Amino acid sequence: MNYINDIDKLVANGKVVPLDSTNSKIIQRMSNGSMPPVQSGLPRVSQADINTVAQFIDNPNFWDGYDAGGEDCNDQLSTFDDLYREVARFG
Repeated sequence: MNYINDIDKLVANGKVVPLDSTNSKIIQRMSNGSMPPVQSGLPRVSQADINTVAQFIDNPNFWDGYDAGGEDCNDQLSTFDDLYREVARFG
């Protein structure tokens, strides 16, 4: 996947389901060890990084226009740039 830093494309291609990390393919693939691909030689994504990405996906403050269900998520990441920087610093 050569568009990991393009959130709009991730959503359009079904890799990220806004407000639903459990059904987001990106979370499923990181959790089952198929992302990054084994043949890439890159280390497996840590559970902490998976949790960070899931927290971002589930954050209604980022997904303007989606129903947040009235949950207060002010302690979660609020921008894609924040998420990208957070995960990249462990890479």
